Amino acid sequence: MAPPGVLGKRSRGKRQPMEITSSVLPRSGRTIFTASGSTKITSCDGDDSVSPITYLAQGSLALPVPLTPAQPLPPAGYDAPTCAKVGKDQWEITGVEYKNYTKRQCKLCLNITNNAISHTVECSFKPSYNNYNLPSALRCTGGNFSEITLDVSWSGAAPDFNLKVEELWYCLENPETNDKPTVIVASGSSAIPLKCTSAPGITGIADDIVTTCTDTASSHLIDGNQTAKQNLPPFSLITALPVHGGCTFDSIIDPSFYYRGISFETNPYSAENPDNATLKKFSAGLTGPGFQDFFFYENKAISGQGINTTYTCALYYDGYPKDQHYNCTYALNPYTKS
Repeated sequence: MAPPGVLGKRSRGKRQPMEITSSVLPRSGRTIFTASGSTKITSCDGDDSVSPITYLAQGSLALPVPLTPAQPLPPAGYDAPTCAKVGKDQWEITGVEYKNYTKRQCKLCLNITNNAISHTVECSFKPSYNNYNLPSALRCTGGNFSEITLDVSWSGAAPDFNLKVEELWYCLENPETNDKPTVIVASGSSAIPLKCTSAPGITGIADDIVTTCTDTASSHLIDGNQTAKQNLPPFSLITALPVHGGCTFDSIIDPSFYYRGISFETNPYSAENPDNATLKKFSAGLTGPGFQDFFFYENKAISGQGINTTYTCALYYDGYPKDQHYNCTYALNPYTKS
């Protein structure tokens, strides 16, 4: 629930609170959503100026349930004035270290700073079981939602090496007149001469040589060449817009929950009064709208009696620390299994 507000007039740079109310008509009747939020409007000259952009007011839901959804953090440097710059001195390379073993192993470590967004990545490779050799393109970071992605390719032989950098990052250009971020891809390469020494490896045999290379230069600068650029939907880096199928909507409007692996055991009770049955043990797996599969177990009875008792849940594997588990209660009729 983070509705964007379209405001046609600009005010004088003050934070303007906005009350937002909307309703949805499900199958069983009408559900009222009430939310509030605020945003900051950039000032401009004139008394009747029309804003060239849409403004986003991230909101907190008050009805039918109180909820302030967590929003994704924007990628580093997306709002930097130079974020769309691609060209001379795009990347600065520091702290280069390389070690090669003739027994099919190598190690590489370096720091890469994208000067357009002032973002530094520490990139390293260490051999592991069945993964001895440096990959042709080493993924330093990236792959998740709105995350900067950086790959490097290392080639050459001691002491003359070459480094190729390929990076994807995000930018919001001219934010006063533009609300569509862009994704930018660029690459560049440069020679990286190192100072290298060789010594026998731990086995002492002739073909066991370890070559260690260090960088005598304080840094290396690599020019960038833009290879792709694409516009993204407005606000796509800083919010997930509410849609059918999302957590907030589907957990309130006609939600669907799926249970699996249900098991339970009752405490002893009189056959003459079966409605007094209470749960001794209970466990179930639960999948619901917008959250991952997790298990919950019997815990404390908090209200009701017998088959109408309501219990709190002991939750596990819901993806949150112990003090942030979902607020969960349940009741089970052991005869109807409902």
